[in-house]
Amino acid sequence: SYMYGIYEEHRKNLIDNHTVELSNLYQGAITTFRLNAKAVFDNIIMRPDTLMILRQLPDADAAKTTQLHDELYAVMQQRYDNLKESLYIRQLHFHQSDGRSFLRMHRREKYGDPLFDVRYSVKVANTEKRYVEGFEEGRIFNGYRYVYPIIDEGRHLGSVEISVSMNAIIHQLTQIFRDKSFYFMVDKKIIGDKVFLSEKSNYLQSIVDEGYFVDNEVYMMFDIQYDEYLEALNDPTVHQAISEHRSLAESISHHHTVVATFLPIRNVEQRFVAYLISFEKNAHFATHKKQFTYQVIFSLLITSFALSLLYYLMERSNIIAKERTRLDRLVKKRTQELNIVQEERLQSYRDIIFAMVNLTEERDTYTAGHTRRVAQYSQMIAEKMGYGDADVKRLYEAAVLHDIGKIVTPDSVLLKPGSLTYREYEIIKNHVNVGESILKSIHLYSDLVDIVKYHHERYDGSGYPYGIKGDEIPPLARILAVADTFDAMTTNRIYKPRKELDIALEELQSLAGIQYDRDVVAAALEVFRGIHINIAITQLPTNVIEEERLSHFFKDPLTGLFNLKYLHLVLEYGMDGQHFSSANIISIKDFTSFNNAYSWELGDTVLQELSGFLMRSFSESMVFRIFGNDFVVLHKSSLKIELGELQKKFKKVCKYDITLAVHHYEMHGEDDRKTLITRLEEEIG
Repeated sequence: SYMYGIYEEHRKNLIDNHTVELSNLYQGAITTFRLNAKAVFDNIIMRPDTLMILRQLPDADAAKTTQLHDELYAVMQQRYDNLKESLYIRQLHFHQSDGRSFLRMHRREKYGDPLFDVRYSVKVANTEKRYVEGFEEGRIFNGYRYVYPIIDEGRHLGSVEISVSMNAIIHQLTQIFRDKSFYFMVDKKIIGDKVFLSEKSNYLQSIVDEGYFVDNEVYMMFDIQYDEYLEALNDPTVHQAISEHRSLAESISHHHTVVATFLPIRNVEQRFVAYLISFEKNAHFATHKKQFTYQVIFSLLITSFALSLLYYLMERSNIIAKERTRLDRLVKKRTQELNIVQEERLQSYRDIIFAMVNLTEERDTYTAGHTRRVAQYSQMIAEKMGYGDADVKRLYEAAVLHDIGKIVTPDSVLLKPGSLTYREYEIIKNHVNVGESILKSIHLYSDLVDIVKYHHERYDGSGYPYGIKGDEIPPLARILAVADTFDAMTTNRIYKPRKELDIALEELQSLAGIQYDRDVVAAALEVFRGIHINIAITQLPTNVIEEERLSHFFKDPLTGLFNLKYLHLVLEYGMDGQHFSSANIISIKDFTSFNNAYSWELGDTVLQELSGFLMRSFSESMVFRIFGNDFVVLHKSSLKIELGELQKKFKKVCKYDITLAVHHYEMHGEDDRKTLITRLEEEIG
């Protein structure tokens, strides 16, 4: 009984490892598609041209609805084709707020049919106006659906479904885990109740259990080498587990030892409706059983020998003790091996999530240092307040991950070097919800969710996204809020210089009991007073990619040259890692008369020709378009552009009679560079 207990414990650990691993693989796959769906909703569905059509829908009659249906299809057709190819999106389906189908991109001609009675997700999204996701049975195919209510300035316009087939999910799993094959089966009653009669031929009877069907499209991906093992799973033990909706792992021995792992799947209504089964060759089960058999035989031989030679064994009883010790060592060794494997898997999950953090930080120089500094500040405050090592570690990890939701924030908002509009601020606030969603889906980080989820809440209830206040905010989230704010105060941004340490601490103290917990602020004032702040930390770029990404906000749309705002930054901060010694202003004389005589469109062409000419002629310098027909060329050395030579060369590339003017300025020091913009404006004005 002792060895059998060890055998069963070891066998249970093997089963648990397989079922946990399959669950994590499945959750990882649907999390990837969830992030894709969120990006599609934010950046493709909620675009102005789409919303302009949907705003008309609630008040439209039948004829107008048909017209809007055709207009939306025309707008979305190319985008839908691209999504199918790049993100494996199966369906993009728009619904009216009363539950009627408005536009199926995959079946354009069918619309207007009511969906509330057959699509739970559509009903919840439109009646409760909230996001719904999960596996859901359809009338044609079954898949994972992400359904968003479409709310525009407080008005409910309907909803949209972004879905992927189980075929896409299993394809992703198969591509990543090539040593596994996946088998998917759906409750037969679901197929009978919901699938169109014309589509039922797409389903086959499952060999594993007569109560389930297999989607033929998904089955085509199943590795044929495992077909012979399917029949072996059709036994009472498996049927009993399936009827109770339990996870299980079974070893099958034919030519090889294969482990089949069963994962029950719930639908959006939280009912068990399907099973995902993974197959992989694995010798651990067979080896473990063989070892147990050998140990049992050996024990029987020992026992038999003991009965016949009792007196001899009594003198050598230490043999049994040694064997027990050997078995204990064997169990301990195997347990250690399993723990190592489990730790390696946990480390893999950590590597994945921190790779996502690094991906977010690669997009924004400021964010990269910000997360690490906030983590350090949070740790200092928590230690000062007497929190234990476990809480301090949990807070540190949450602080590192607190901005992970910004992975889906568009660059135009995340990298904007200035004040955000109301809509842009609403978009960036959504990073809290995205971060919560990512961490919720990973069991390893489930205890960090509340810290990240509430780190923008304020003590007086003025925060977001939930507006909770006081003790409703978790204690560690209150610490993170103070650390996050302190770093923002003391770090240089392009349009917002940092606060001196004393001023930042005074401002924190003034907000104690209003926006922040008094005890947290008191601890922060103690640990931050006298702290060294690296004043070199800035939002300014440090490499070519960051410079180009930031300069996106400073490009003239007509010529592609840098604009006046960027000229300010170059002269004030030494952008691009260099300083300039001279500047030449090049202007087109009497350009208004030219535009009136020939047209403004032709005038734009001349401006483009001149910008290209200047870029080619002064490739070692920086060229800006600062006003309508005025350009600045900055040089690192002293250079005075000769007007006659410049005019002569430009006439060779421009067929129109254009007269140029040149003004030259020398810059001998920082004061000259900082005042150049004012001098330019006065000269040209």
